[in-house]
Amino acid sequence: MPSITVDVGEPLKERMEQYGDVEWDEVSRRAIRERLETLELVEEATADTDISDADAAELADRIDEIAQRRIREASD
Repeated sequence: MPSITVDVGEPLKERMEQYGDVEWDEVSRRAIRERLETLELVEEATADTDISDADAAELADRIDEIAQRRIREASD
């Protein structure tokens, strides 16, 4: 399996170390997979439009924000 290296900075690394039982590689894989799915949905939805790549990326960010908020609200 190919691998990537992610720089997280010392403060974030220290926080991650507080949760040694978390499989951070799986968290990263899941986040990448979810982001790709969002980008692919936006790409499909905007394929026949004149929307710019920057606008499509902004739309993807907004979709992610809304989805995250709904997940948090549902878990409360």
